[in-house]
Amino acid sequence: MGHGHKAGSLLFVPRLSEVIAALDALWPPASAEDWDAVGTVCGDPDQEVSRVLFAVDPVQEIVDEAVKLDADLLVTHHPLYLRGTTSVAASTFKGRVVHTLIKNDIALHVAHTNADRADPGVSDALAGALDLRVVRPLVPDPTDADGRRGLGRVCELDHPLTVREFAARTAERLPATAQGIRVAGDPEALVRSVAVSGGSGDSLFADVRAAGVDAFLTADLAPPPGVGGPRPQSPRAARRGALGHRVALVRAGRRPARRDFRPSRLGPAGPCLEDGHRPVELPLPFTWSPQLNAAPADQIRLLDVQSLDARLQQLAHKRRSLPEHAEIESLTKDLTQLRDLLVASQTEESDCSREQTKAEQDVDQVRQRASRDQQRLDSGAVTSPKDLENLQREIASLAKRQGDLEDVVLEIMERRESAQERVAELTERVSSVQSKIDDATARRDAAQESLDGEAASATKEREVIAGSVPADLLKLYEKLREQQGGVGAARLYQRRCEGCRLELNITEVNDVKAASPDTVLRCENCRRILIRTSESGL
Repeated sequence: MGHGHKAGSLLFVPRLSEVIAALDALWPPASAEDWDAVGTVCGDPDQEVSRVLFAVDPVQEIVDEAVKLDADLLVTHHPLYLRGTTSVAASTFKGRVVHTLIKNDIALHVAHTNADRADPGVSDALAGALDLRVVRPLVPDPTDADGRRGLGRVCELDHPLTVREFAARTAERLPATAQGIRVAGDPEALVRSVAVSGGSGDSLFADVRAAGVDAFLTADLAPPPGVGGPRPQSPRAARRGALGHRVALVRAGRRPARRDFRPSRLGPAGPCLEDGHRPVELPLPFTWSPQLNAAPADQIRLLDVQSLDARLQQLAHKRRSLPEHAEIESLTKDLTQLRDLLVASQTEESDCSREQTKAEQDVDQVRQRASRDQQRLDSGAVTSPKDLENLQREIASLAKRQGDLEDVVLEIMERRESAQERVAELTERVSSVQSKIDDATARRDAAQESLDGEAASATKEREVIAGSVPADLLKLYEKLREQQGGVGAARLYQRRCEGCRLELNITEVNDVKAASPDTVLRCENCRRILIRTSESGL
């Protein structure tokens, strides 16, 4: 399959196009749902692929890991742009992901619902993690004559377990998730058969009920459409009507642990998915991934830290953007040009001075010689007619030569005078511009001193507040702030993240409502810490 020879190896390195062809053979894009966004997001088909990283979400943390691992291809389950986009600017969370991938020559490929339908697919992996025997697809693919592909799986246990025991196995075998393991049903009811769905399971309730299984294990639950009756139903009532009361419901979550998951959420205080089922109380301990919790007051203080950091950023930006900077830069440019002109004029004046001195010396020499010749002529010492004629001719020539040299001296003096005038003018202009620079510099220094004073005060206040924030929470905040352009924590206001300005969907709102007050939440879109307040609209 490969084409390129890898240095130090007898193996051939495949092209990206060849790797994608192999992935498409496993998970045909044509089997994806119409609304889905699968396939290659970025990457050169001719680039070589030596290392591939598989992940659930194409988030910045995963992309950074791909860079660190020197991966050539990142394959994720969830799409980067499921809803489409009009911009991949690096100032946005997803845009920064694209920029990081392209800058590091890393391709991105997505296999979503086509991987859900495949054989084996995501639901097979979920069943395998729980030692379940796959019997058949929950919703068979009508185009598969063998009846092996389709959404979800109907599975059997090797021996019956109670709902409590099955939930405990699920919690033990699967990674902790943001929502945690949520269970509804009789805790002592026996589970022999299970329907599993690696994705959202709301659309499969009727199929689960028709399958006659004892439990339904799903990764996620999106808000279902209204089920029966002329009046709108609550999500609990809708699920109760769709799923039935005999089937236990276990929601495992489909993303690795990013937010806090508290074991207490499995108990009576945790969310119950429908009124007809009572929550299962699970014994502790279970094996949970490390979680990040912080008291609500500490989280609110993090907003104060963010506000001060934003203020410090503003002050730093204002300090860099003072109008005096541009004024000084422009004046300095003018001053440099004027000084160059001044040096040129001074050089010209100096050259003229030397030329004038030389020309005046030449005039003096001619004058002195003409004077000597005139004295000889006047003395009568020359008696020979021929010598007399030659002497008179030389005196006349010297007179002409002297006149010519005196004209040269006058021309040089005019040029020197002009140069001297330019030197005087440029000297004055240089002095004027330098005075303006000094004035702008004084104004700039005064403004900077004022801003530095504000920054010092804000920094001191930040140190005090940050000192009262738990170290692990502050560490996460600092990391996110570095990654997210200076904003690591954002307020949840009227169900909208003020970091990315996107409104939470109903599933995310329900997750936030169900989360413990101590849970440190993250925005699913921008990944910033999401702070709940009385104005969150919950």
